[in-house]
Amino acid sequence: MTEPLALPVDTAGLVPHEGRMRMVDQLLSLDEESAVVSACLPADGLLVAAADGGLENVIYAELVAQAYAAYRGYELKALGLQPRAGYLVAIRQLDVLGRAKAGDTLIVTVRTVGVLDGFAVIAGDVSHGENVLARAKLKVYIPEGDLT
Repeated sequence: MTEPLALPVDTAGLVPHEGRMRMVDQLLSLDEESAVVSACLPADGLLVAAADGGLENVIYAELVAQAYAAYRGYELKALGLQPRAGYLVAIRQLDVLGRAKAGDTLIVTVRTVGVLDGFAVIAGDVSHGENVLARAKLKVYIPEGDLT
């Protein structure tokens, strides 16, 4: 096991996404069951509505998936391993309770609900300030690796 990275840490290198596809910025904290990640999407970001700068609803699911990727990527790096690519295979639940705009700093809290044979069910909340904007439950697949 290598020395863990100091938190907060930039998500570059923890998630496989690069450029405009990487929507999460920093891994702020984590424990054995959950992680907290920040995101601030620019006005020219993917899935930002051009008319009013609001975020499209589907982006909340992607933010939760990328927060989970950062969480697991950090754990692998701490073990001296390279983060793996994963795949969002299902949105089991997405409740949109509010809408963020480009430039808002969002906080994504994610936790593992269950794992089986490379699949994980994860749950996450996306917040802006005191307001929870979305709650999601997703299924992800990470090939060639144990999620535990």
